[in-house]
Amino acid sequence: MDNFLRILGFVGILGAGVLCIILAISNREPILYVWAGVCFFGGITGVIFGTGGKPSGSIDPPKLGGTVTGLPDWLTVVDMILVVAALIISFVI
Repeated sequence: MDNFLRILGFVGILGAGVLCIILAISNREPILYVWAGVCFFGGITGVIFGTGGKPSGSIDPPKLGGTVTGLPDWLTVVDMILVVAALIISFVI
């Protein structure tokens, strides 16, 4: 069951990345491509290195994603650096 939840969490994170790409194309917002890359990196490395996970989503308010647990510390730092970089790029573009 834990592997199933981990895969569903991965699918939720990748779904958020795909949603970023769809919104980037429809709204012509290039910054969403950066956020999609962060989602894909976090999702793929979460499945490879994470020990658990669970999907998350709701209709009200609309939300799609996942949570990965048990990541190594170095990967958490890399993920945070990518998020901070995406935030800085968001304010620059």
